[in-house]
Amino acid sequence: MSDIRVNTISDADGTGPVTLTSQVAVKTHAAFSGDATPTIHESLNASSIADNGAGLYTLNFTNSYTTNRFTLVLHAVHDSSFPAGCSSYDYARTTGDADISTSSSGHNSWSDCGTIDAVLIGDLA
Repeated sequence: MSDIRVNTISDADGTGPVTLTSQVAVKTHAAFSGDATPTIHESLNASSIADNGAGLYTLNFTNSYTTNRFTLVLHAVHDSSFPAGCSSYDYARTTGDADISTSSSGHNSWSDCGTIDAVLIGDLA
């Protein structure tokens, strides 16, 4: 079996990334804490997270998408002592950010959740 070892894969001109044809890849990933002061712990193409109130966040992208019709998958948990019971919603999006909201099950209002994961797939501008 052979190994392929490279540092960078670029297009034929050597000036840009390789174009994936008939394939999709995660273009943005963010794992952040949603309680107290939101903090991004791990990310790809996520420049910052804004706290817009209890359970309301804006995830800003480093590189924008071509349209606001990207796929956004969210997962949220309350905290380690109460690992379930959070719902996450995508309530608005632009090419440069996504507004995310979370609520604890049993509550009729937005509330902070301990850990939130966001994965986005789409074409970057």
